[in-house]
This record gives sequence, structure tokens and C-alpha cells, in this order.
Amino acid sequence: MNHVLLRRDLNANEEMKDQFAVDPAVIPDEIMARLEAGRLKPWKESAVRTIAFAEARSMKIIGVSGASENVGNSSITAAIAQTYSNYGKRILLIDANKADIDENAEVPKTKLLNLTESATPIRKHLHYLDLSHTEFTLPQETEYFRSVFQIALQYYDVIVVDLPPIVTETGKPAASNLAVGAACDGVFLVCETGRTTRAEMQQCLASSKISGMRIEGLLLNDYRLPMNRFLSRF
Repeated sequence: MNHVLLRRDLNANEEMKDQFAVDPAVIPDEIMARLEAGRLKPWKESAVRTIAFAEARSMKIIGVSGASENVGNSSITAAIAQTYSNYGKRILLIDANKADIDENAEVPKTKLLNLTESATPIRKHLHYLDLSHTEFTLPQETEYFRSVFQIALQYYDVIVVDLPPIVTETGKPAASNLAVGAACDGVFLVCETGRTTRAEMQQCLASSKISGMRIEGLLLNDYRLPMNRFLSRF
């Protein structure tokens, strides 16, 4: 069932917009597993430094993507969101990996997805939303998601988005990166130490620039290396 909620805190010159909300979904076991204390512990130090970096740049919409498949970006995204919420910040963790986004979607620009109403609470300061659970196809438009995010920031302090990898099996950029990733204030790119080559990194940076994604930093995943805790760098 869809809900309609009028936008609040409108300025005199702003247009009133309706927002669609989808029924909150049950949190997948996979997401809850990523947020367990044992799983988060190895990422805690890096998460704190990432948050400090983002705070210094006043980033409110933080994206995290991978240089390729299976480099741990979803685990790192969860760690950043959970750690941020530990400081008493209201955080919305969004999974955009399988978002239903299409460049031909005809969603009226005055109808915006209501992230606040659609999100499911995980903990007091941490909510979760999977964009693949929307009941209508979302448009592949950066401005659409910028509007959706700005409205959600009336309630949340920071939005953390788990994005698809930059390099996909098809070679084409993911629709989520073209729309949601480009709407983020900045994106952190996760790569696996010893696996990502210079050529692959150059391809990722070039693809990100064309997609409109602003890469703010690289996060090195050293978990396959011995004594990796001494190699953590940001």
C-alpha cells in the first residue's frame, strides 16, 4: 500500500510536493549479521576515521561503492552507519544495490519517495531502507534523488548509501550509481589491497567522473593480508 504525506517545513516560495512511501520491510538477516558487534569490530577504526573525514567536509549524504564485486563495501557501509549512530546521530542506511531504477520510468516529478516513512528502525538512531522494495520504478534522475534526500534530511542527520560496484559484469554503469550515487555529497571507493590494479583503479575513477559521482576517498580492505591491522590507512 502506498501512503501520501505532505512535505513539512515549506518555505513561502517552495512548491508543495506529495511523497510516496512504501510499507516498511523486515530487515534481512544478512543486514543484521553485518551489524553484529563481532563483524563490526575490524572496521571500527577505519569507520571512525571515515566519519571524521566526512564531517570535516560537511557531507550529509555519503555513498560507498566498490572498485569491483565482493570487495567488502557492503560490510564497510554497515560499519560506517552503525558507528555514526553510536554518536547519537540519526542515520538512514540505504541499500541501493538492486534498486528498481529505469531511465524510462515516468514518475511525476512532484511525487517523491518518502524515505522517512519507508525506512525500518534497526536501533534507536539507525534506520534501514532497501530501494528494491519500492512499489514503483524509480526514475534514473539525479535531481529526483537529490530532492528525496534533502527532504529526508529534515529528520535524519546523515544518510549512508550502499552503492553497486563501479565496474560491473556487463561493463555498463549501474543505474543506481548514475542516479543515487551522483546525488550523494561524496562517495568512498572500496578496493581490496593486492587485488585491485592501477589500471582498474584508473577505470573506476574515469567511470565515476562520467557518471557524476564525486569520489572523496579510497578505503583499503586489507583483510586478506597477514597483520592487516597494522596496514590500515585512510
